[in-house]
Amino acid sequence: LGRARVGLSRRVGIGLGHDPSSAALGRAMLLGERSCVDRAARRDFTAAGTMHVFAISGLHVMVVARVLETVLSLLMAPRRIMAFALVPALWLYVAVVGAPPSAVRAAAMASLLFLAPVFWRRPNGIVAWALTFLAVYAARPSMMGDVGCGLSFAVMLALVLCGRLFRTRGRVSGAVCASIVAWAAGAPIAAHVFGRFTPGGLVSGAALVVVASCDVAAGVLGVVVSFVSESLASYVNNFAALATRTAAGLSAVVARLPGASVEVEPWTLGECAAWYLALALAAWLLVRLRRRAPSGPGNLV
Repeated sequence: LGRARVGLSRRVGIGLGHDPSSAALGRAMLLGERSCVDRAARRDFTAAGTMHVFAISGLHVMVVARVLETVLSLLMAPRRIMAFALVPALWLYVAVVGAPPSAVRAAAMASLLFLAPVFWRRPNGIVAWALTFLAVYAARPSMMGDVGCGLSFAVMLALVLCGRLFRTRGRVSGAVCASIVAWAAGAPIAAHVFGRFTPGGLVSGAALVVVASCDVAAGVLGVVVSFVSESLASYVNNFAALATRTAAGLSAVVARLPGASVEVEPWTLGECAAWYLALALAAWLLVRLRRRAPSGPGNLV
């Protein structure tokens, strides 16, 4: 696995010898090598509330899974057979990047979703979330007090519920909605545990998730292409570097906005409950408005 990680790191940097800082950010986003990122960039991403793009998590795992799924589809792999190649490849990626808990949880959920058609079942996000939740806490009950685990499951549940309630058209609009929901689900937990509220994450999160998804997707594609042609991989990697520089620029701008990251008194459990109750009420109102709105191209609800 160590040799595989070194090999992947080299392939991510093919054609980027002229831009080592973008190569370092690309390795951090795709492989979790945060030690390569300079302090100024770390400070900007932290102040903008977007440092999570460097933590290999559900975003990275699902983007990698979609790229691999697209490649297998182009190879005309049948849907039910595809899972037997995709799931092992996904777990290999998680193992190579060090198997961080957030990536393991995301890979478990993704595996359940991709394996469902093998057993003639329709993929169900709620079922996948519930089975992963039960498996994690049954295997290690001590994780009940782990903030990162709780935050991960809270955000994932919010994303699954949002996906069931609202059907967005297009991947960009879906990514924007997902980033807003993820911020809203995680904000009270961060305020309760760390005493920090990051409105900047709402401002930059939507754009950054789209850019980071393009970066990770291009990085994975560059690695895949490099096994065929390193010259072609250099073009793909430079496109990924463009996305990386865009992400760094966005974080730098947001980090300098007043009030992007604010220290607050740790929220009480009552305040967190009120926040989630307000979110649930807002979701209910949006669903009601959507059902009442007339269908057609002019419907923006």
